[in-house]
Amino acid sequence: MNPPAEKFSANRLLDPLFLVALALLLLNDHWWKGSFYNFFTGKLSDFSGLYAFAWVGLSLCGPRLARLRGVHAILLGAIGLAFAFWKSPWSGPLLADWNALDLLPLQRVVDYGDWAAIAVLPLASRRYLRGKPFSWVWLGRMSEIGCLRRGLQAAGFGLSIFAFCATSYKNDFVIDKPFDIEIPPAEVVQQLNALSDSSGMSNLPLSLHHGNANLFEPFIDDSIYRHSGAVPPQYADTMYVNPNGLFRYSFRLRKPGPFTKNQQQCADAPAMLRLVPKGSGSQLTLMQIELMNCKPMPENDDVQSPESYLEKRFVEEVVNYLNRH
Repeated sequence: MNPPAEKFSANRLLDPLFLVALALLLLNDHWWKGSFYNFFTGKLSDFSGLYAFAWVGLSLCGPRLARLRGVHAILLGAIGLAFAFWKSPWSGPLLADWNALDLLPLQRVVDYGDWAAIAVLPLASRRYLRGKPFSWVWLGRMSEIGCLRRGLQAAGFGLSIFAFCATSYKNDFVIDKPFDIEIPPAEVVQQLNALSDSSGMSNLPLSLHHGNANLFEPFIDDSIYRHSGAVPPQYADTMYVNPNGLFRYSFRLRKPGPFTKNQQQCADAPAMLRLVPKGSGSQLTLMQIELMNCKPMPENDDVQSPESYLEKRFVEEVVNYLNRH
């Protein structure tokens, strides 16, 4: 016997397919991304998370509204537009303002390929309108007990909130350590481009000139400059050292060699650097590193703190390279 119709809306939070999507989101964000980071894990959270988010949104509409196709069109259309905005460069200033509050730092990767995940929204709507909320008999039987049903619903909602808030989290490591480089800034830029190519890091080509930059990304009380050949910008194709010396650059963090899934260490470290002249050479400052959904260091490393490990790897990968060339 199924629960009464007026309780279906909340009971949808016990739907097996929704619970599977929620489980995939949690497993991917907290295990698979760190252990097996690849194209599949990069997209899985978008598809499963968007499906689960839409399902919770429909469940919160109440049993009567959630049965109206017009409500589905409005709500899921808004979710799709919000997701597309979130995955575009236009959300950058809003994201920077939020992270400046230092509440729950968030990060996202601008990738228009992620927009394909919006295709799960009609599937969620179709199942919500036509599917049976209790495909598992034992779950349906348990839900007939009032207090147990309410407990399961509260658990499903609480787990959903945790999954949505914990996804795409980032950790900021402020280091602010300067290093003296023996070559001038123009040559530093050339060598950083060569290092990026040889190490396989996906950095934008770096340049000292910024006169034609048309993308400005806020950073604290300053901006870093990028250039895009398309307007409105689609993908930046150049990174510029701004007038104050700021630019972004990723270096290899995980050491070559055996890698165990228990480490879950980041493969690369996206860093904010500052490059300024100093005498006949340069000063390169490692200001900050932002890591997303992974650990900064191996569990068996003898360095005391993540900041110390990140600084050590920066010296090994970048500073020593520059001073050898």
